[in-house]
Amino acid sequence: MLPLLFLAVGCRPPVEAPSDFDALNSYLYEHFKSDSEILDPGTQNLDLWLADNSEGVHEGYMVKNLTTSAILTVIPDYEEDLALVGVALSRTYTNDIRVMAHYQFWEDLENPDEKTQWLSDGDCFARQECEQVAYQREALTEFPLGIDVSTTFQSEGRWSETAHGPAFLQRRYHIKPAEVSVSWLHLLDEFALETSLPLEEGGFRMTTSSWVSVKLGDLPTPQDVLMNLGLDTLRNHMDGLQGRLDSRQAKMIDELGWTDLSPNESP
Repeated sequence: MLPLLFLAVGCRPPVEAPSDFDALNSYLYEHFKSDSEILDPGTQNLDLWLADNSEGVHEGYMVKNLTTSAILTVIPDYEEDLALVGVALSRTYTNDIRVMAHYQFWEDLENPDEKTQWLSDGDCFARQECEQVAYQREALTEFPLGIDVSTTFQSEGRWSETAHGPAFLQRRYHIKPAEVSVSWLHLLDEFALETSLPLEEGGFRMTTSSWVSVKLGDLPTPQDVLMNLGLDTLRNHMDGLQGRLDSRQAKMIDELGWTDLSPNESP
């Protein structure tokens, strides 16, 4: 009977991850810290979906809310006040995918950021020697009309396997209520999922899905306003990212001694 028991344990059916974009966002967010056998099928299905739908997400894409079960994995006492509004945007970059991980999760020990608390080793993660990484950070963002928004958030990174090599996943969420400098604006919730998927021809495709709920006074902000603001913010960040990644890759080679980064190839 014992050999039969081992056979039964070793022959579990494969995990069935969803295959559409909205469901995959929630699946990857919810299972971000799950075993690879659970997470990787979602990453691979997202890779397949984006291969067929990349043009639409490149222009800007409205996404459905994160599921409550996904949000509860990071905020156990979450109660929805207003419905989230979500948008997604995708861009391709020419760098080694480890440059993106290094850009997001490397701690400069010579010039530490006093507003960042590291929860694990970013250098180990960027070298793909550690599977997960995380930090907590305080940030001040300045918006038009003299509006300042202070946030405290947690950012987490994770490697996940695809047909073309390791993919870099990142999720973010607030760990304290946002503080806004004006009384008529309230940022209630904000969540983000970023996936950087290696391309067969080199480089990687980064897709960011972002969800917010905002009140103007006692009223919810119109959905189209939030969508346009969200997409404009993502475009400004992602369209300027290639130059910053090129600078980081040069630093990794020249100053930090990374000798195995492949030269840039246009995806």
